[in-house]
Amino acid sequence: MSTRHVACTAVKGKKALVDSGLLYKDFSTAQDILEMRKNLLRCTTGSAKLDSFPGRMFKNIRMQHRNGKGG
Repeated sequence: MSTRHVACTAVKGKKALVDSGLLYKDFSTAQDILEMRKNLLRCTTGSAKLDSFPGRMFKNIRMQHRNGKGG
C-alpha cells in the first residue's frame, strides 16, 4: 500500500468522523462546542451527591492549587 493511499484513506476517515459528529473539526468556536456538549448523553447513578462527586473533586483540586497547597 502506498503512502499516498494511506494518507487519502486517513483523510476520508477523518471527514467521516467529523461529519458524524464523533470528532471535532479542526477549528470550533466556543458556541459550536457548547452546542455539541448540550447533545451529549448524560448518565446518572440516581444520586445527586454521587453524580456531582467528580465536579466537586476537581473544584477542590483547583482551590488547593490556587492556594499554593497543590502537588
